[in-house]
Amino acid sequence: MLTIHSYPIAVALCVLTMICWGSWANTQKLAARSWRFELFYWDFVLGLLLTSLLAALTLGSMGDTGRTFIQDLGHANLSSIGWAMLGGAVWNAGNLLLVAAIAVAGMAIGFPIGGGIAWVLGILINFLLVIAEGGVNPSNQPCMNATMFSPAGTAAFGNQMRNQYRGPKYFDTDFSIKKNFNVPGSENAKIGFGAECFNLFNHPNFALPNNNIASGYFGTITSTVSTPTSILGSFLGGDASPRLIQLSLHLNF
Repeated sequence: MLTIHSYPIAVALCVLTMICWGSWANTQKLAARSWRFELFYWDFVLGLLLTSLLAALTLGSMGDTGRTFIQDLGHANLSSIGWAMLGGAVWNAGNLLLVAAIAVAGMAIGFPIGGGIAWVLGILINFLLVIAEGGVNPSNQPCMNATMFSPAGTAAFGNQMRNQYRGPKYFDTDFSIKKNFNVPGSENAKIGFGAECFNLFNHPNFALPNNNIASGYFGTITSTVSTPTSILGSFLGGDASPRLIQLSLHLNF
């Protein structure tokens, strides 16, 4: 297949993709009097499918790097292809209902409600499925091992680049709620009671993998990192990675 090796060209193609993806609905306005929004989207999906198939058989099958489109299909099992097609069908069915809602209720109402609920539910469902399956790496296998690397040789530089690998993502949510009450007999004094929660969802944030190639734990994540703000602080040596809750009482005068 054809691959892009030029960074500026790759960025330019990404910008072109975003422009086309973000403005396809605007082209329907050119034929709004004779082409309903729902029917326009149906024809748009059909054209997108045919264009993608044409690109796969041409750009995706030419060049000297990678596999061809037919070879990629041969590596995929039928269940994976079936799930991909089912996902595309469900996605486009949802979009058809979304554009129908926009045609009835308008963009300002239909898009935030229909699209917003779908995206939020999709993220939550995928997150819960990953948790139910025991995480993205349930077998506790190293993300890399020493056999992936070889000595560069005497007086030679290796070909590994900076920032070639990315560590685990970091996610943290803190939450606090407080209520102030007037102190009887005082005009300005207030007493406040509240609760503060650090790492509200008890989400584990994993540290970087072991980077010592001579270690038996090379490529394995063996610890978590603490949150930057917590009851224990960041530099006191306490394990502040799990959920922590504290109650607070203060007096303002």
